[in-house]
Amino acid sequence: MDTSHPAPSQELEVCFALASEESVLTPKALGNWERLSGIAPRRRSLNAVYFDTNDFLLTKSRIGLRIRRDSGRWEQTFKAETNGLDRIEHNHLLAQRAAAPIPSIDPSGLPATPELEALGLKRSQIATLTNPQALEAQFEVKVTRHTWKIRINESELELAIDQGTLLADEKSRDIQEIELELVSGRRLDLWLASQELSDHLARSSRRAFIESRSKAQRGMGLLDPVFILAKPPKVRASGDTANIIATHLQRTTQWLSLEIARVLESHDPEGTHSARVAIRQIRTSLKLLEACGQGARVASLIEEARWLADTLGRLRDLDVAIEKVVDPILAALQSDRDLLACQAVIESRREVIRAELRTTLVQERSRGFLIQLFKLSEELPGLFGMPAAEQIAQEQSALLLQKVKKRRKRAVDPESRHRLRLAYKALRYATPILVQLGGDERLLIDAAKDAAKQQDTLGDEQDRAVMWNTLSAALLTQMDSLQEEQRQHFLDLARGFLIGLSTSDQG
Repeated sequence: MDTSHPAPSQELEVCFALASEESVLTPKALGNWERLSGIAPRRRSLNAVYFDTNDFLLTKSRIGLRIRRDSGRWEQTFKAETNGLDRIEHNHLLAQRAAAPIPSIDPSGLPATPELEALGLKRSQIATLTNPQALEAQFEVKVTRHTWKIRINESELELAIDQGTLLADEKSRDIQEIELELVSGRRLDLWLASQELSDHLARSSRRAFIESRSKAQRGMGLLDPVFILAKPPKVRASGDTANIIATHLQRTTQWLSLEIARVLESHDPEGTHSARVAIRQIRTSLKLLEACGQGARVASLIEEARWLADTLGRLRDLDVAIEKVVDPILAALQSDRDLLACQAVIESRREVIRAELRTTLVQERSRGFLIQLFKLSEELPGLFGMPAAEQIAQEQSALLLQKVKKRRKRAVDPESRHRLRLAYKALRYATPILVQLGGDERLLIDAAKDAAKQQDTLGDEQDRAVMWNTLSAALLTQMDSLQEEQRQHFLDLARGFLIGLSTSDQG
């Protein structure tokens, strides 16, 4: 055994980030949570420096590498994302005690080569990683941390409040977050405690969201937004039906939490789009569980998924209408003052909808939905009586393919074509998990590729109607800011533009 490398530990934690405009959450205020009654917190000041190569090898590989000063000692920590919110962690105390200068990375404190290879690193990358001269300090995190040890059932957890600043290349970002980490015991207990904590935040009128990004990801994202990783890595699930669905559900729930953070922190329209795609995949897992006889367990989650998708859809529909209709018209008629007035009204409406969406995403209902999904993914592996994986894959594949076939025969009007499009969507989003369950890979992948093409073609008609209705509604909400002639002028141009798109599509 190679004793020059520290033994790995497994970390599982859930982080609640408070909305940026929230007032400071003091330890005393959090101490009102009944779980903390009579427990005094421990206070520490933590200063950490995060390292990476000049081509950001670690960030691209979802690895964090830091040196942190704690209680007068420097500790080196290597963290790598494995699945869902799980991370492997290697901690290594360094000999230096002085506060400055910051020590160099000690290669003997990194994982051994076989473990690095298991994380997907190539031999050449491992050689770079283990070369201290190739690693450079990228950013700092300075926080004051208060921690409590709590118990729930037979499990021990650590609760921490981190308050401070992330500093990167003369940029800074405030940090105010609450972390719950499983020290020992059942993984499920972490989510039970998380639900209790979420309820407590709601009673305290605190707005927060589940933050699935590590501090390493957020720090690199401050350096360059391209490093804000929006989608977790694909994981090849194995085992029985319950384990495969649990893995898929956990991954897609993490993906949704990442996209929610993007919606909260940026104006990137891909955030709402990707969040809705993640919800569709979550619904696929829930529908499969329904088909496995778990309807009572997932019924409310299916409804919540529909609610959140619709809530995100209000902003997504307006984003698409502006990109596909408003921007092209304004590009062609830049000097038309009436159109500029309408554009200002539409943009104002978009900001109102964005603000309303962000308020919803930091409320208890949204984070409670995610917690229940994570909790379900922990409960599934212990379920008995689920159909065999291959059996459910074959049954559901046949059902989805048959639905497409039937609806294709009846697609003679806009409504029936819309239903056909939904059938194509269902098939497309179900394909990855059906393949992992043991479905016919070649048949399903070919059918999914065809479904994607047909879905795009069928979507044109529906999308044009949605864009028209969305723009009309946006203008109607602020009629006091416009003259009726201005509104009608814009809508006439938009109608002509959409008719032109229709003619182009048909041609």
